[in-house]
Amino acid sequence: MPILTEGMADGSSLEYTRQALKATGYYIDPEFWDGEANSCCPPNPGI
Repeated sequence: MPILTEGMADGSSLEYTRQALKATGYYIDPEFWDGEANSCCPPNPGI
C-alpha cells in the first residue's frame, strides 16, 4: 500500500519536482504539473 508522506500532502514535494523539471529547459506540460492535484494514496494506515 502506498504511503502518503508529509511532502506529498502539503505539496512541497511536487513544487520541488516542478521547479527542477522547469530548470532543465525542457517543455513541461502544465496540464499535468500545474494547478490542484488529488492524491491517489489513502491516508497513512497508522502502522
